[in-house]
Amino acid sequence: MTVKFKGAYTALVTPFKDGAVDFDALDAVVKQQLGMGIHGLVPCGTTGEAAALSVEEHVSVVKRVVKTVGGRVPVVAGVGSTATHKSVELAKACAQAGADGLLAVTPYYVKPNALGLYQHFLTVAQATPLPLILYNVPGRTGVDMPADVVHRLAETPNIVSLKDASGNLQRLHEMLVKLPAHFSVMSGEDGIILPTLAVGGHGVISVITHVVGDSVVKLCEAWAAGTVADAQAHAARTLPFARLLFMDTSPQPVKTALAAMGLIREEWRLPLGPMPADKREQLLGELKRLGVELKHGR
Repeated sequence: MTVKFKGAYTALVTPFKDGAVDFDALDAVVKQQLGMGIHGLVPCGTTGEAAALSVEEHVSVVKRVVKTVGGRVPVVAGVGSTATHKSVELAKACAQAGADGLLAVTPYYVKPNALGLYQHFLTVAQATPLPLILYNVPGRTGVDMPADVVHRLAETPNIVSLKDASGNLQRLHEMLVKLPAHFSVMSGEDGIILPTLAVGGHGVISVITHVVGDSVVKLCEAWAAGTVADAQAHAARTLPFARLLFMDTSPQPVKTALAAMGLIREEWRLPLGPMPADKREQLLGELKRLGVELKHGR
């Protein structure tokens, strides 16, 4: 069995216009990503403000991304929820919408224990035959998935990958040593893409690829080709963006950047909202200094 998910994937934003999903802007972002050579797309995750979408909107976004992509790269739909039955409902609906895989975050707020986490992901995986990526992001969910839970879940045939945003490289390295060869690990932290690859990871599910997708793609491809110096050069190019696009709660900075680039409106759903004026000014000034072409806002 070969590694299913690897390379540079983008955790897509969900554009809004006057409170509704802006599907034209979503098309524009997807086409921009394809033009950058991205290896895969992940709609309706944390960056996509999935918790603020209705089930109907969620599935419509996935369906639209699948249509726009047209089979050129995998589309992995986020199906995270605080309740297992809701994740199962989303998993089934996203499978029918044409997704190639699913991404399930640890249930946020409720803080399940190890047994609860295991049973949750196993139940979601059994809802469809699609390959499932586990997502551990303790800084946002309040729960950190133990390594032994990941190892147990990796025995399930269609649980094939982990997006890890714990930032704990030593634990990740120790985990990778024990995972089956077909099981991939994708960084969920844009600032440590190269270190994750160096300890045996396979790629990244990224936010900064909205702005510097070409560099992240080249970083992953250079590492896979064994050209370490090239990978290091591309990593150096991406590193400032890992700081800038997380200078405020994500996805506020990346949506601000995309709006300034002319791709989407500067719009969120509460409780998210605009960046403070001083941070916004700093973000746009730094982006311009780094060579990003801005059409609006500065």
